[in-house]
Amino acid sequence: MSVLVEAKDLRAYYITQSYGVERTVKAVDDISIQIKEGEILSIAGESGCGKSTLMLMIAGLLDSTSGKVEFEGKLVKGPKTDIGIMFQDNTLVPWR
Repeated sequence: MSVLVEAKDLRAYYITQSYGVERTVKAVDDISIQIKEGEILSIAGESGCGKSTLMLMIAGLLDSTSGKVEFEGKLVKGPKTDIGIMFQDNTLVPWR
């Protein structure tokens, strides 16, 4: 089986500020994964652990702080138009 998706050393950090105190939130910290063609993968975890952030980076909808994502051997540099992603909320058609 060939590698379909490969993520290497992915990180997504956010800077937040509350009451004048700035802090760094690590949404995804040093994730590497290979998904081969035909594989079924499940990502599970508690709320806020970075599952959606990881999927958004793989789909090219969110830039990573560092690391890279390849889809079919090509670097993901922006939104992929030849794949689909199902969001948890109905964000694409909010009136439905």
